[in-house]
Amino acid sequence: MPKSRKQLDAEVTAALQRPIPRVQIKSSESLADFSDRVSQVSKLRQKRLHQALLRHPALVVTDHRGRQTLLISSGEMSNPKEGAHRVTKLLRDGPEGHVTRKSITSLAKELSRDLAPERIDPASEEQIMEWVSTPEYVEGSERVLEMQQRNRR
Repeated sequence: MPKSRKQLDAEVTAALQRPIPRVQIKSSESLADFSDRVSQVSKLRQKRLHQALLRHPALVVTDHRGRQTLLISSGEMSNPKEGAHRVTKLLRDGPEGHVTRKSITSLAKELSRDLAPERIDPASEEQIMEWVSTPEYVEGSERVLEMQQRNRR
């Protein structure tokens, strides 16, 4: 019997709450075994991020250093030839940019490779508003805008 949407959502939520393991080489481990483990963890990151992107419009991903990135999913409006799916990346100190791809799978693959998340958490509207309302974020946004204006000259 196929699983219901509620059951699938519960499974994804439970999976997102489990941290993704760090990969460190063991003294007795061969390079081939280490490489296999790195590949397995990479696939796990991509799968979890893919599942999260399918179910949540906004996510906070945290890497092994504790660096957090807010990801906001939307459709691509300005350049649809790049793809239909867009994720905007926001750091604590301002916007970082966006990634546009033709599929959620491609987005998840690129973002998991670039961000290497150990934690993936859904973000609420309130969390987004708090994120973009801090003095640090506002100042960073102003600096990004200033650089964009200089680049257009």
